[in-house]
Amino acid sequence: MAEENKEKNLAQNAEKKEEKVVEQSTKKKEENVKTEAETKKEQNNTTAKNTENENKKEQNKESNKEPVKKFEQVKKVETNQNNAKIKKENVKKDKKAKPKKENKGMVVRILVIAIILLLIIALIYLAMKTPEKALTSMLKDLKSGDIEGVNQYVNFEEISLKSALDMTESEEFSEKDKAFYESLEWDVKSVKKENDTATIEIEATNKDYETIFKNYIQSMFQKFINNENVSGDEELQLLLDELNKDTIGTRTVTENVTLTKVDGKWKITVDDNLMQVIYPGLEEGINSISNLLSLN
Repeated sequence: MAEENKEKNLAQNAEKKEEKVVEQSTKKKEENVKTEAETKKEQNNTTAKNTENENKKEQNKESNKEPVKKFEQVKKVETNQNNAKIKKENVKKDKKAKPKKENKGMVVRILVIAIILLLIIALIYLAMKTPEKALTSMLKDLKSGDIEGVNQYVNFEEISLKSALDMTESEEFSEKDKAFYESLEWDVKSVKKENDTATIEIEATNKDYETIFKNYIQSMFQKFINNENVSGDEELQLLLDELNKDTIGTRTVTENVTLTKVDGKWKITVDDNLMQVIYPGLEEGINSISNLLSLN
């Protein structure tokens, strides 16, 4: 019995020990579970804190960025305003500078134009000073009826056919007198100049005054035979009638005209050569009539 009791006690003790061991293991497990839960909580808390801190940092960064951005925007606005002011100032400067440049350009243009005009005037003046210009200008004025222009180079009365034929009653130049010179054409062949004297070879064409003069003398002779008194104006009209006939042709002559410089101006010498240039054939007509009269 005693042995059985010992065994029972041993068995009970062993069971108790096992129970204790089980209890201790369960407690350890529970403690481990608690510790794990606590560590997890702590980890979660730390992660949560970390995330909160990170969020706060990010918020702080963003909050810090916003003023920077605002400051940058303000800076941009200020720089844009400054640039606009600078542009306006530059535009004003350009506007002020452009008139100066334009004024300079205008001054240069005016100077160039003035120089060109002076050169042209000088060339015209020099051309007017040449003997060729003097002769051709006189012939042009004679053809157009500008007697004042003619008188600058030669005395018109000395070359007038009316004066040469003693038509004293009609010495003034009239529209009718243009008929003497309206067909006059010329071509300068050569110019020889020596000091204050010049000789110009010129080819001239006009009405055939040999035929005109012969016909005129015949008309006058007929008047004389008929005992008709003829005035100076009537003589001129007879001459103009012959001049304006369609049957009258033209004559071309080549003569040497002499010019002399007087007080810096070229003057044309009035001689038979000049009269032949203006009235080609007139000398031959006068000579033929003179010969007829001398025979009689």
